Amino acid sequence: YLAGIAQRIPPEARFRPLRHFSTASLIAIALAIVLLGALSRELAVRDLREMGERNNIALAQAFGNLLWPRFGGFLPDPAALDVAALRAHPRITELHGEVLHHTRGMSVVKVKVYDLAGRTVYSSEARQIGDDKRANAGFLAARSGRPVSELSHRDSFSAFEQTIVDRDLLSSYVPIVAGSAGNVVGVFEIYDDITPMLRQIARTQKLLVSATALVLAALYAALYLAVRRSNAILRRRAEERREAQQSMQRVTDFLNTLVNGLPNPVFVKDEAHRWITVIEEFS
Repeated sequence: YLAGIAQRIPPEARFRPLRHFSTASLIAIALAIVLLGALSRELAVRDLREMGERNNIALAQAFGNLLWPRFGGFLPDPAALDVAALRAHPRITELHGEVLHHTRGMSVVKVKVYDLAGRTVYSSEARQIGDDKRANAGFLAARSGRPVSELSHRDSFSAFEQTIVDRDLLSSYVPIVAGSAGNVVGVFEIYDDITPMLRQIARTQKLLVSATALVLAALYAALYLAVRRSNAILRRRAEERREAQQSMQRVTDFLNTLVNGLPNPVFVKDEAHRWITVIEEFS
């Protein structure tokens, strides 16, 4: 029954280009904006991470060149010290002063030094001195000579004996290489606050998405007007065709009525000699 109704509905009534265009184009525009925003952020964050890792590697190398000649000889000794003695060691206090001096005005918020056994022999946060990092994947990678970085968000973070909140941090484990042979003698861990840069990326992403949305909206409006005009033309032609069909049907009904009222048999054929009309009485 429903199939019969569908067959009696004219194709132009079943196909609604304006509705289909509006639905499909709005979905396509929304997907394009979402994908563009996600892709632009992903690429920007990836570039930022790579740049931050390069900066941290360069900073670690600078620390190694500046501080290692003075403090490198102390690194093998802490194994004989307990945690309290290590934290109170005058070389640690002196190293901390040098780290504060060289990181002043930078985005670095924490510096750590590990020996090859994974023991934290220095940290800008004193309570972390003595922590064991030998099972940490970042430490293990750096000890093998490969720098590695990780991007994370911290609701709160201890930085140089103070607490910062709601920050995005890039932490890099960087091998400390000494001597002409390039042997790894320790590992630096440097935390860099990249919150301002990520916020700038977010602002740029919003501008990009907004501009793209405006352009696509303008394109959609132009195409919508064109499709609406085409739809109006299709509807008008469909209405003209229905009116012509109705008019032809009225003429056909009139002729059939007229022919059926004649007393003599009447037959009508077309040019191919196919029967068109036969008086019902003789059919």
